[in-house]
Amino acid sequence: AVTADYAFEMDEDGEKLEAIGEVTIRPAGLETVTVPAGTFEDCVRVDVTNRLFFRGQYSITNETTWYKEGVGMVKLMAKSGNEIRYGGELKDYQIPEE
Repeated sequence: AVTADYAFEMDEDGEKLEAIGEVTIRPAGLETVTVPAGTFEDCVRVDVTNRLFFRGQYSITNETTWYKEGVGMVKLMAKSGNEIRYGGELKDYQIPEE
């Protein structure tokens, strides 16, 4: 696993906001993933934990992404606690002819 600290500032309607966080990225092995575009074997699963302090509150988001060699990202799912925050699945793809 790799862990890194980060910080950023942003301007929201003239108010300067700061955030600090820590992200941990760890490969979690190979899995078979089924999405609308098909079933993909040997997808690399990557788990990311993001701990963020923003606007006086801490939040933790756990993101899992699956990648297939030659295709790219096949599926993404992010949760905060038991709540799904965002995600996506590959709907269709084409491998360009050489």
